[in-house]
Amino acid sequence: MNSKKATIIGICKQRPKTGFTRREIEEKSGFTQCTVAGRVNELVSSKALEPSGTRYCTRAGHAVGVVRVAT
Repeated sequence: MNSKKATIIGICKQRPKTGFTRREIEEKSGFTQCTVAGRVNELVSSKALEPSGTRYCTRAGHAVGVVRVAT
């Protein structure tokens, strides 16, 4: 696993039950939007992360997906 994926998993482990949106992961990691989106999609495909519903994002103005560490 590369260091960016490990960083994203480490962030998601901070809130194992509620998870993070991709934008929250961007803010915590300092990675760009395309980096976070790509790595999160790969981690979901490999079942390291799992979708965990949606949350309202005030910046986007609509509900966005949440991911968390797979159980």
